[in-house]
Amino acid sequence: MDTPVNWHYTYGYVLTGADQPMDAYAKGSWDDVRRAYRRGLLSDDEWDVLFDRTRSARHAHSAADSA
Repeated sequence: MDTPVNWHYTYGYVLTGADQPMDAYAKGSWDDVRRAYRRGLLSDDEWDVLFDRTRSARHAHSAADSA
């Protein structure tokens, strides 16, 4: 778990054109982690560790998207 815990994840976002949201989503590497958890490839404990360790980065990304 050392590698996934210390990974620098990218986060998906809705694409924009001419300052308008488009009907498209650009995936980030964090989307792959979420998908792996939903498919049962990560245990609940592993998910909890990853989710907690990435909390500040996810919140910073959300705040940047809102601005």
